[in-house]
Amino acid sequence: MLWAQSEAGTGVIPFPAVRSGSGRSFEVSERFLARLERSGQLPSVVRNGWVSADPAEECGLQFDNGLGGCALLELHAATQDRRYLDGALKAADWAAASPLVTNWNYNAFSLQLLSQAYASTRDERHLAAARRKFLFGVQPGQLVDGPRAGRWADAHNARPAYHYIMVRALASFLAVMPKDDADRPGVLGCLRLALRARNPEFASKGIMNIDSSVEALVAVERLPAAARAALGPCGVAEALDVLERHVAHGVTKGKSSAGPEACALLLERAVGRRR
Repeated sequence: MLWAQSEAGTGVIPFPAVRSGSGRSFEVSERFLARLERSGQLPSVVRNGWVSADPAEECGLQFDNGLGGCALLELHAATQDRRYLDGALKAADWAAASPLVTNWNYNAFSLQLLSQAYASTRDERHLAAARRKFLFGVQPGQLVDGPRAGRWADAHNARPAYHYIMVRALASFLAVMPKDDADRPGVLGCLRLALRARNPEFASKGIMNIDSSVEALVAVERLPAAARAALGPCGVAEALDVLERHVAHGVTKGKSSAGPEACALLLERAVGRRR
């Protein structure tokens, strides 16, 4: 990732500008690059074989940059290798400068990275940028009343995978907010609505996207006790119990339904209950 970031030259953790291959990922890449080519933007956004700048109307690189930056922060925490922190902070600076878009989950990836960067550095610039992403890039898209309260208004971001991407980002932001922060009640309310909107569905409607759901719900379960108390009952433990049983059943049948990170998080949770 550090090499790719260096090749891109803009601070972003970039997307490969690959135009051949088979499979869903290559098809998506080809459509994206072909569209840039038709609009004449391709030369301005591709550098050294990497998509290193974002068309202003899309800002989809927030996805790759957010996940990559958070991964670098985890690597730094595990190794104390300063290179990883430096790379993560470059990605965070890029995220802070990235324009807000109406695809709420793109903004949420940057919200998560900026929140975790603030946790590592206590640099107030990261907290301020995270606040902006929340106030103008995540919260406004959420329905606050009616039968679908707690979901995001558009059909795309209402889908379970994207819903829990938003939950994960909100949990990251809440974890670092000062207790007397004026925007803390708004974050609590947004997260509470999101959790109550979909968590009961794991037991009543079946298993949705597993990986993003597990990552998000474990992040909520790991919040400080005061934050969990302020959220109130949101069905987090119950939803995780359903997911854990489902994944465990798949493992016993030799057909794991979750990725490595989700499996590891569920294992850690199970071990923690035995201590």
